[in-house]
Amino acid sequence: MLEHLTRLAHDRAPARRAELLAAIIDLYRAAGARAEASLGPLFADIVRQLLPELPAPQQAGVATRLAELATAPHALVLEFAAFGGVIGDAMLRGAVALSDDDLVDLARRVDEDGLLAIAARVPLSERMSDALVALGGARLCRAVAANRSARLSPQCLARIVASCGAGSAADVRPPAEILAFPVGHGAERRRLGEPLGAVIPWPKAMSQPLTAPASPVAAAIAAIASSDRMLEVAMLLAAHAGLPPELVSRLIARPDPSLLAVLCRAASVPPATFSVIARIRGRRFGHPLSETLAVEAAYDELTEAEARETLGSVKALQKKA
Repeated sequence: MLEHLTRLAHDRAPARRAELLAAIIDLYRAAGARAEASLGPLFADIVRQLLPELPAPQQAGVATRLAELATAPHALVLEFAAFGGVIGDAMLRGAVALSDDDLVDLARRVDEDGLLAIAARVPLSERMSDALVALGGARLCRAVAANRSARLSPQCLARIVASCGAGSAADVRPPAEILAFPVGHGAERRRLGEPLGAVIPWPKAMSQPLTAPASPVAAAIAAIASSDRMLEVAMLLAAHAGLPPELVSRLIARPDPSLLAVLCRAASVPPATFSVIARIRGRRFGHPLSETLAVEAAYDELTEAEARETLGSVKALQKKA
């Protein structure tokens, strides 16, 4: 091993330098926590000198390796996290040595790309989600909403809604591809709750552009639903409808999608977004595609006036309970 490292040290080719640095990181990892006190300063000096000199493709791989090192010198990780570029992105996105206190401080100092890197961390704590959406606009809020590991507080969801309302249609479009699907030939439109038809093949996605969500709440639901976050969808629908989140979560978790459709239509959720929600539910309940398509078709026919009237009856029953 020592002979191999010596040969790498004498070769100044970028690929060999990257290989040398990766080997040094692996050796430091193998030494364990006991190496931090005795070898930490020397290790930090070597990495500090070599890593920034590598070309970007090699930087990315080595920086990711360093970010995954739990015993990496804390001061070095903090320094590189504020470095910017490929190195900073790798540290902000994945450095296990960074605490929430470190990240909150860094979030105040890095640019938008740095904030987006923090928003991609897995997991992302509730504290960090709150801090990020308080700092950023629609793009950053969308990134937080798209992180399936992120814990979202009610305050965080409220900020996401407010941010979606402040941006343009392009800013609030959800990160995942949400497409409207046509009803297959032979599938009849029906009202929610009516009998279902036969299973039909998956249709191919239509290529026409989507219209923007009709309200900030609908935009936030689109961003969150595209990341399969049904609990957060329920929280947003509950807040919009003025119903307890626990009640809404319990009711929309039932196989019958009627109340979910009413809540979504009352919140001006467009059919394309409801299609995403319906398909997530369909997969969870093991429903045939024909049932999901029929639910989507019924949603197209449901008016906001009908939805608000039904929602009023639900709220009246809730008050009597």
